Amino acid sequence: RFIYHIDFHRKKMYAHGRRIAKKTSFKRIYKEWYAQVAEVKTQPHEIAFGLALGIFLGILPALGLHILFALLIIAIFRVNKVALFIGLALTNPLVTPLIYSASLKIGGLILSTPRIEISFNLITWGYIKHYIKPFLIGNIILATIMGIFSYGITYYLVKYYKNKILSKIRDDKIEENNKKITI
Repeated sequence: RFIYHIDFHRKKMYAHGRRIAKKTSFKRIYKEWYAQVAEVKTQPHEIAFGLALGIFLGILPALGLHILFALLIIAIFRVNKVALFIGLALTNPLVTPLIYSASLKIGGLILSTPRIEISFNLITWGYIKHYIKPFLIGNIILATIMGIFSYGITYYLVKYYKNKILSKIRDDKIEENNKKITI
């Protein structure tokens, strides 16, 4: 849990709402922040799983129920809430047309649907009825692939950066101890 509040504009640190009396430099503030980030108990698996589930849910055509599904998943599984909502945010309405058209193309390839034309100008009930099966199959496949892909990338990035931060903290502590010994 983060116990420090850092006022970057005034170069002051606060612990539990009280200002720390000694003057601190930006370097020391960042060292403290890195130490706090590295000591977070969340495992890389939990962060990656949360982001992957968020992307999976965001790709599914839930028609505005994504947040309700996310809250249900948070209640059932042990996932990182922030990562899950970041995953949902990554699949925002700006990328939804790309996701839906890719889902329709993937489903059409799998079901061998003859030439799928994507037209958002002329959407009728007959159009929806004809393309709903390829769309749903393609959407589930796309959501699964993107979820697995994002899990792998996020897991290794979080693990790499956490190890990098921890090794930097260890090196800084060794350096500080060597300076104390030589003085």
